[in-house]
Amino acid sequence: MNARAYGYVRVSTDKQENSIEVQTRQIERYWSGRREELDPIPLDAIVVDEGTSGAMPLFHRPHGRQLAGLQRGDHIIITKIDRGFRNTKDALTCLEVWDKAGIILHLLEFQLDASTAVGKFIFTVICGVAEFENNRKAERIREVNAMRNRQGLPNATGGSYAMGWKKQPGGKFSDPWVPDMEVRELAEEASDLYIAGMTYEQIYIAWRQAGVRRKNGNQWLPEPIARLVKAHAEGFPQLSLKKRKLYEASMNGQPMSTPGPATTRDSIS
Repeated sequence: MNARAYGYVRVSTDKQENSIEVQTRQIERYWSGRREELDPIPLDAIVVDEGTSGAMPLFHRPHGRQLAGLQRGDHIIITKIDRGFRNTKDALTCLEVWDKAGIILHLLEFQLDASTAVGKFIFTVICGVAEFENNRKAERIREVNAMRNRQGLPNATGGSYAMGWKKQPGGKFSDPWVPDMEVRELAEEASDLYIAGMTYEQIYIAWRQAGVRRKNGNQWLPEPIARLVKAHAEGFPQLSLKKRKLYEASMNGQPMSTPGPATTRDSIS
């Protein structure tokens, strides 16, 4: 069977600078320049994993797994290490599989051909450095978030909004949040029903019959309803109880102020 070349592209969101189009153009431009040297090996396909997290090993990805079963003499072209591999172990595992099968890896980020001994050595070193940088970045993010939590602020790096809060119009997750009045009105209604003697399961059934749904279209299940009632009772805090205790400890035991108390049964926990 004649050898062929395959490009691999991964994007986890539609907002990345490394879009499908950008990576595809880089691969096609690179292979067009190599055709004189490797002619007549064609660029047979661009394998795309769209909406796929880099935390997943390459051979476990929906389309990346296709690259584990290529033929001897085939070529794989990847633009950057973080587009192709989860970590150093994943990269070296893939390289070992390809090396034994006679498949050649081209890493455009460093103009690297991993079919040679020098190329394999450089690839190993580069992967180790890349993983080190990713680990250091994760450490810095944790440090920043811990500092913000000690100041009574939510994480700066995304996540879910606290019950009863939302981002400002056009704002970012790390910007000061604003009250979500639609959710707060539901929380007040759920609290009133709970105080009147209804269980969370009964509130769920009543809301389901009335067509009350969350903003994403899902139903308000008993557990989220319980969180609504709890958030209403606590005055809609922006931080979890664990993070609030961390903040209070940093303030020498002084409790955090909340927007105002709400009345409900003592059994809420």
